[in-house]
Amino acid sequence: MMVSKYLSKGLIPIASEIMIIDDDQIIVELLSMLIEKDSNFKVVASGKNANEALSHLKNYSLDLTLLDIRLGTDNGIELLRKIKEIDTKPKVVMLTTFDDDQNIITALKYGADGYLLKSSGSASITNALNVVLDNKVIIEKEVLASIREKLYVKKDFLNLTPKEDEVIKLLAEGLSNQEIADALYLNNGTVRNTVSQLLDKTAMRDRTQLLLL
Repeated sequence: MMVSKYLSKGLIPIASEIMIIDDDQIIVELLSMLIEKDSNFKVVASGKNANEALSHLKNYSLDLTLLDIRLGTDNGIELLRKIKEIDTKPKVVMLTTFDDDQNIITALKYGADGYLLKSSGSASITNALNVVLDNKVIIEKEVLASIREKLYVKKDFLNLTPKEDEVIKLLAEGLSNQEIADALYLNNGTVRNTVSQLLDKTAMRDRTQLLLL
């Protein structure tokens, strides 16, 4: 689904406003170039540290922030936490690499809306932005595959049913509700209800946090 903002009259599309925070200026420039190939997005702010990021959040009505999970001498995870404490809870997609397993898992706990490899191409980046702006969470399959073993540890005290157990395993493999339904010979509604039951049982915020069980 293509996500864009519209003027109240005339349905004229307005580009979604993006901020990029990374201490590597080359990365910022490259991502800006790739993102702005799609006219639905405009990079309106960038910075190399937490102070600049928080200042931009006060001055711009941003739709989404791309945030380096390490961020040099600053802590990208701590900045994520601060951003998510803002009343509007802006969307945040973490920029990561294959060797960031523990940081990725920690960022899940603080409500990151997505995980994007810095090496991603233009199509992958804009697709990720569209998914997140559509109020969904995206984790690139390569990222999920690299941390899958650390994500899933069965907790006996939760008394998971066999169906719930299988659904969590398949969530950890990055499958959609429909793909899980196909794999388990269930209908999509049953899988959706099972995910909802798991969220209630575990008191998790969303389906990505279920991967922390």
